[in-house]
Amino acid sequence: MKNNQQKVKPSFGNVTPYAPDAEKAVLGALINFREAFDNVSFLIPDMFYDPGHQALFQAIVSLQKRDAPLDMITISQEIATMGKTEDIPIWQIGELASFVVSSAHVVHHALIIKQKYLQREAIQLALQIQSQAADDVNDIGDVLYNAEKRFEALQEALVGQQE
Repeated sequence: MKNNQQKVKPSFGNVTPYAPDAEKAVLGALINFREAFDNVSFLIPDMFYDPGHQALFQAIVSLQKRDAPLDMITISQEIATMGKTEDIPIWQIGELASFVVSSAHVVHHALIIKQKYLQREAIQLALQIQSQAADDVNDIGDVLYNAEKRFEALQEALVGQQE
C-alpha cells in the first residue's frame, strides 16, 4: 500500500475550522495566570491553527515543565531558542497578554480549540481517504483499515480527554 499521509491545509469550501479569539484567550490566560495551565493540559501545540499560536503554546509548555517564570522576557527567549521568532514576534505576545483579564473561561475556550482541531483532522482524514480510495495503486482493504484506525484515534481524542 502507498502511504499518503501528507498534510493538506484542511478546508471545507472556503471555511477552515478555526477559532482565533479562543486561541488568543487561552494564550493570554496562560501568560497572565500560570495556574490556568493545569486546566488546559489536554491541549497540544498542533491543536492551535495559527503557527504563531502553536509556537507560543509550545514555549509556554516548555517553560511550565521547567517551572521557569512566565513573562515577556522568558517567553521571548524561549521562542528565540526554538527558532520561531518569525512565527510570533514579541509585540504579538504582548498583545495576547493584554487580550485576557481573567482565566475564568479558559477551559471552555480550550475545548473550542480542541473541537476546531478535531474538525480539521476529520476533514484531513476525509480528504486522504478520498485520495487513496481513488488511486488504483492502493488496496481498498488497506485504505479502509487505516481509515478505521484514524477514525478511532479521532474518537479517542474527542472523548478520551474531555474536561
